[in-house]
Amino acid sequence: MNIQSYACFCRDNTAFGNLAAIVQNYEGDDSEKQALAAKLNLPVTVFIETESADMPTLRFFYPKTEMPLCLHGTLAAGKLLMQLRNIDALQVQTQSKQILHLMRNGDRVQVLMRQAEILPVKVDAAKISTLLNIADEQIDWRFPCTVASLGSPKLLVPVKSAAILKSLKPNFDLVKKWSIQHEVNGLYVYSAYAPSGVDFIARGFNPKGGWNEDAATGVAAGALISILPGEGQKDFVIDQGDTMGEPSRIYISLAEDGVLVGGEIHVVGAL
Repeated sequence: MNIQSYACFCRDNTAFGNLAAIVQNYEGDDSEKQALAAKLNLPVTVFIETESADMPTLRFFYPKTEMPLCLHGTLAAGKLLMQLRNIDALQVQTQSKQILHLMRNGDRVQVLMRQAEILPVKVDAAKISTLLNIADEQIDWRFPCTVASLGSPKLLVPVKSAAILKSLKPNFDLVKKWSIQHEVNGLYVYSAYAPSGVDFIARGFNPKGGWNEDAATGVAAGALISILPGEGQKDFVIDQGDTMGEPSRIYISLAEDGVLVGGEIHVVGAL
């Protein structure tokens, strides 16, 4: 067994970002995988299965549960595999057979995803306000407020200022219960009131998986840009993690056949 840790969606060539453990050559069963993920206690532990196959399978375990997809874990595993094979493009698949197309250019790794799906989950201002402990009028209805999925459903919630975003104090017990009830993997709260050169700032909350807050949430960022109304702009930047002291940056580009989500990926070391 070999375990490497990676910092994903790093900003300004720092080692900050969302951490992932990548596990190779693991022979334990699913319960043992979950136990290892809990022991490592990182945002995600990715197990590479059928590593020698043309299309390896990735499994994503958060400290408390397995998830269908984790993009920062996918990018880290993809970087490792592409370096080992000395290639710049690779296909991997998830446990549910979702095929992901990976590309690298130096430290930047991207994954091509299909268009996000908007799910029929009822969302209203009163429920959002209760989950996030905010007033109804702080929600910015100019932007998508809905459940969308690139393979891991997220409730996207826009707010009217950076100050509101920074001061959020969600009711994590209610967020977890609501997420389980509706089969949604947490909330992604974002604002268009961002610094120059950045399109949105965001925070991601998913206590269902074992971590109350994410430093970077690629599946949510990609889903947001995928369903964003308007035409013309193709390339977007989303910053996240500042309130955690883990500044992260996600790059998203619209493509004819889907959406590209990527960022800087750096190895941290062996675990």
